Amino acid sequence: MRIPVLIETTSEDRYRATGLAPIAESAEGDTPEAAVEKLQEKVRNRFANGAQLATIELPENANPWLAGSGVLHGDPLFEDWRQAMAEYRSEADQASNAP
Repeated sequence: MRIPVLIETTSEDRYRATGLAPIAESAEGDTPEAAVEKLQEKVRNRFANGAQLATIELPENANPWLAGSGVLHGDPLFEDWRQAMAEYRSEADQASNAP
């Protein structure tokens, strides 16, 4: 498994390696490599002590914005609004291109 690791300078001669989601852990060292090695050791210890990674499935309608998707399709008032917007955009485009 590979996880992204953020390496930052903490002081003139110190570095911090931080595992990004889902491994929220960090370690410091004198070099970037040493910080990463210490982080790797911490993460390995967590897994050796029983930590596990898992995934979950969310239903497709979990996004509340998707629940309203398409509700205006076929609505004559919505179609009139779309036509009015298209006409307005065309007029605005022509006005902005006028000499």
